[in-house]
Order: sequence, then structure tokens, then C-alpha cells
Amino acid sequence: MLKSRWLTTLAATFVIGFQTLPGAAFAITPQEIIDGMSARTSSEGFTGERTLRVYRQGTAPLDAKAKIAFADRDNYDIEITSPATIRGIKFHMKNGVNSAYFPEEKLFLSQGGKNTSYMPERVILSLFPLQNDLLKQNYDIKIIREEGINANLAYVVDFIPKNKAIYKDGNGKDQSMALTPRRRYWLEKDSFHVIKESRFWDALNPDGSWNFSDTPYSESGYVTFNHGPKPVINDLAPGGQLNKVNLSGKDKNSFLTYNSLEAARSAGVNVNLPGYLPTGFKLKDIQIFSLFGAQIKVLNFTDGLNDLMITVRPQQNAFVTLMAGAFSLNLIKKITDLSSQAPNNYYSTHNEKFIAVAFGDVPPTELERVALNLNY
Repeated sequence: MLKSRWLTTLAATFVIGFQTLPGAAFAITPQEIIDGMSARTSSEGFTGERTLRVYRQGTAPLDAKAKIAFADRDNYDIEITSPATIRGIKFHMKNGVNSAYFPEEKLFLSQGGKNTSYMPERVILSLFPLQNDLLKQNYDIKIIREEGINANLAYVVDFIPKNKAIYKDGNGKDQSMALTPRRRYWLEKDSFHVIKESRFWDALNPDGSWNFSDTPYSESGYVTFNHGPKPVINDLAPGGQLNKVNLSGKDKNSFLTYNSLEAARSAGVNVNLPGYLPTGFKLKDIQIFSLFGAQIKVLNFTDGLNDLMITVRPQQNAFVTLMAGAFSLNLIKKITDLSSQAPNNYYSTHNEKFIAVAFGDVPPTELERVALNLNY
């Protein structure tokens, strides 16, 4: 099981207001911060190179880099440049239509909806999930300061979780811990582009006050950030022999999204929600990825800022191997390599037919509870 670095000695609870620091005067409010980060379009874009560093227990930090051209949430281009295991993978959004290219597998995914872009938007670009009511319900916002970064002036803003998780200590007593990480954003002052993001697991003091960590378990930001006129986002058109997958649902291979359990079941999808969810998390959507004879179910949950996901896929049986062959195995390996670079915790379980993985921005103890309450 992969784990992001997180603190195991935590206690009590806390109360922090939806406000700026006491005594600090800012010309912007927390609501305006939310509105700015949630905007789908902006008057200006940027180009740059972004890095992501994730710390995991017992290993050296994992580093990844990507080249980015960003016009707005509906138009951007991302190419991963390192590490070597995932170099050359491209994520592309043009007029709200998503596509991706895996060069080693010659796999070209096209005609995907906006909901198929979790990895590039939430992990690489640090974009908001656009669930603002949930965000305000589950997080307090503190505008820390204004700061110069990458030759731009930025707001430094903390999103502090309100909810907690309960775990058993070595003596079997209940202890409290933060349910989700605190996120700190450096937001370009005019456009609200996320220049930098850090994620922290914070401790709670015995009196219920925060003992904020100054050591992030994940850091992402731009080595170069050129803010200005919107870059032109050309079509993604890889050459050579390709394994093409149309994600729109017009072909046998597809990536379909359903906004509710009822909608998925009405379409004939056999899917169940877990019997347990951490406090504050709600279903975002259900996605069905059909690829070369294998069907992967993806259940996406959010609390307005952080994410929780569940994937359920068949065991690599003879039928799937016959349909997809080594290609399927290579793709699963590539997705695993991508996942290891994301700042998530993971917990997996399986039965004789399926493999299920719960992952996201909650402690492993919570992921285990979710996974063990699956009906798949």
C-alpha cells in the first residue's frame, strides 16, 4: 500500500473562522478567492514548466515535470517530461473536449468529456473541482499574505479542513486527526492562476488548536511561469500507427460519465456505492471506462476541495488477456506509474473476480474503511 507522509500523533478538534488573519487588511474576501479560482475562462493565460514533488514513507521524494500551455480551463496542453517511466504522455483540452496520448503504447484517447480530465486538472494544474457549496461547508479559508513569486504578485491562501477522523492509538483509545490535508495556494493576483501549491497533514494540540506543520508532503509549482496573452492550443494529432480510442461512447471502447447512481443504473451499469464515506464527501460522478474488453468502474467523490476515488476492475483473466494482450498489461503498468506520482494515499482489496482500489486525499485508515465497505 502506498502512503503519502502523514502524522500519526494527533488529538482533539478545532474551531477556525472563515476569515482572514486577525488584524490583516486585504482588498479581497475569501468568497472572491473561491470565485476567482472557480472561473472557467480568464482574460489571460500562461506557459511554463511545472514540477511536482511527493514524499512517501521509506522512499526518496518522487519528482515529475511537465510543460504546460494554458489558455483557460477549456483549452490547455500538457506534456510530461520526466520521470522516464511516464515521459511523453500528453493531456490535451480543446474547446472543452479532452484527449490524451501515451507514446509507448501508441494509444490515442480522443473525444472525452471534461469529466475525464482528473489527472491533468487536479494533480498537475491544481485546479478547483467546482463544488463551491461543499468547499465552504468543509473548509475555512485564511488569506495569509501577498507575496512575490515567479515575477508575479500572488495571494497566499490556506484552505483548512473542518472535519476530523477517529483512529485507535496503541492503547486502543480513540484519537482525533485531520480528515483531509490543508492546502496552501499561491494565486496570481489578477488571474488566480495557481503558481504554487503545497499540501500538509497538520497536528491538533490537546486544547483543540492547530499545530500547523511547516513540512509539506506534496509541493507543486512552476520553475518558469510566463503570464500573458492566451497561448494558441492546437489540435492534438500524434502521427504513425495508433491504437485509437474514442471516449465519446460511439465505439465499443469508451469513457462514459454518469452524474448519479440512478443515471448509471438506468443505463444498465451494475454499480454500488460504498457503505461508508468519510464526513463531508459526496458523490461527484460515476465513470465507466471500457477498453479492449475490460470494464473499469471509477467512483469519484469530493468534499469541495479534496478527492476520494474508487476504481474497480476485473482480475487480469484469460478473456481480458486474449482481447487486449500485453497491451492491456502495459497500460495498467503505465497508469500505476502515473498514480505513484500523484499525492494520494492508496488502499487496495480484491476478490476472485475484481480488484478495487480506494485512493485520494484522506488517511489510509479512512481508505481502508471505505474499501472494506464496498459491495462489488
